[in-house]
Amino acid sequence: MGEAPHTIAVAGTTPFSLVLAGLLAADHGRKVFVVGDRPSVHDVPPPPSFSVTPVTRPQTLQLALASGPDMLRRIGRVAPDAIERTDLLVRAGTPYHETALSHFRHLATGYGQVVEREDADGGGTILRIRDATRLSPSGLAGHVRDWAERVGIEWIENAKTFSARRNGTALLGGKDIDQLVLADDAAILAWLDASIIERMGRVRDDLAYIAERGHGVALPSLSLADGTLFDPLRDGTLAIHADNTDGLADARIAAALPQGAIVRKAARKGRTRLDTHDGAPVVGTPPRSKVYITAGLGPLDVALAPVIARHIMGEAHGFEAEWCGMRAPGREMSGSTVAEIAAGVAP
Repeated sequence: MGEAPHTIAVAGTTPFSLVLAGLLAADHGRKVFVVGDRPSVHDVPPPPSFSVTPVTRPQTLQLALASGPDMLRRIGRVAPDAIERTDLLVRAGTPYHETALSHFRHLATGYGQVVEREDADGGGTILRIRDATRLSPSGLAGHVRDWAERVGIEWIENAKTFSARRNGTALLGGKDIDQLVLADDAAILAWLDASIIERMGRVRDDLAYIAERGHGVALPSLSLADGTLFDPLRDGTLAIHADNTDGLADARIAAALPQGAIVRKAARKGRTRLDTHDGAPVVGTPPRSKVYITAGLGPLDVALAPVIARHIMGEAHGFEAEWCGMRAPGREMSGSTVAEIAAGVAP
């Protein structure tokens, strides 16, 4: 990427965006601006992050397991109520996803993770990933303001004072910023050229709910066939995330609920997301642009944040540099050599 930037604007306010901004400021000594609204504990949260979730590329799981535990421990010191250990249930639902889960189980076991098959109502495959670390966006939101001040991050909530340039720099209130990083899907869709987005992936609509107590869902659970995620929160409520591109989010939720579970929805929020064409992460700068983008990291996003921070700073070497280089935005998506489990819909 050339000379390491001295000032960086990170556009995006998901937990990954904020963690990445914090690493660039605290570990790499850069002046960092976060562009976007501050997260609120009262908002319907984005999906959580986990230390381990299903992937089929050994290199991705190896990097996440190498950097994730320390990263999540660090967050736990800042926001103790944001981190907890939990089992994660993953349901296949299609032959394609059953094959992917079988591959993941053997892969994860080889790296010392405990992954067990569960009995599935109505057939299919369910895996229980034991003792995963979960990052709650709601738990992190309450600590963001104080933490950002401690590491020297400046917040830019008024996007009208900010403009992006194709050469990777930005203008903030008349001041030049060396490097722009688009660190979540909303930022990519707002600031990146549509032609680049179309080459990278598909834009989809998500619907998120908060369900009242008494829902009967004990553990986080993910349905690979349609991407539906149930995330029990510490206050007893339930966060639900489902694809709503075709308007069928409620049907997907009903089909994925455990037997006997009842949800009474108290709040909802629509979001857009970007699914990469090959299901794999996208990191780096696209052709004919120097804007740094990250997409498709999935629930391993925070675990991989230290790798991404080093890549932005030109400090990723060896295995890390190779992993990032193979997942550059300009790669050929058809017949991709790094293709991952398809997000939501089987290919």
